[in-house]
Amino acid sequence: IEVRYALPHWANPERFPFCVPAIASMTALSLDSPVVCFVGENGSGKSTLLEAIAISASLPSAGSAGRANDDPTLADQLWLSRALKLSWRTRNNRGLFLRAEDFFGFQLLLKRERAEFVQTLERMDEPEAALSPQRQLTLLAMMFDLVAEGAQFIIATHSPLLLAFPGARIYSFDESSIEQTEWEQTEHVRLTRDFLANPERYLRNLKG
Repeated sequence: IEVRYALPHWANPERFPFCVPAIASMTALSLDSPVVCFVGENGSGKSTLLEAIAISASLPSAGSAGRANDDPTLADQLWLSRALKLSWRTRNNRGLFLRAEDFFGFQLLLKRERAEFVQTLERMDEPEAALSPQRQLTLLAMMFDLVAEGAQFIIATHSPLLLAFPGARIYSFDESSIEQTEWEQTEHVRLTRDFLANPERYLRNLKG
């Protein structure tokens, strides 16, 4: 998939979501890897862009709205989706948009209809939020299986475990523009690694 964006004439560049720096500076983004990860601080625009992509692709949602297009909590993202142009080398009409709050319902759906997700396009917004580290590894195992069958995952995440998927293309939203980065260079990985190596140093600083 390639995502192209230009600020439409009817959009106010000072209003959300068009004012988010990472989105405002974007012109094109290539999502041509089996696993693509959006990473960045809260408010950096990663989930906003992912949601707009899901709407633009008219994906069904695991939530109560049925489709991402019909979700009233994504009204701002709907406007952004109208400024996106998505192009596929090969278009597949199957897919699913999943957010953290929808994960448990998705697990039940997956058990019943796993075959429907073969050779499909999955977009996931922070799916690790409800999962322990061990369950995140279980999710990674599921991703391995589905990627081997032709699926693609586009994930907004804070999880160093999910970011470690081999060959994942990682885009950082932490600067004023969206930049491709490596697992070792993400702030999430560096901070987690440093904290685990010396938690007392961080705790002393937090105590003041």
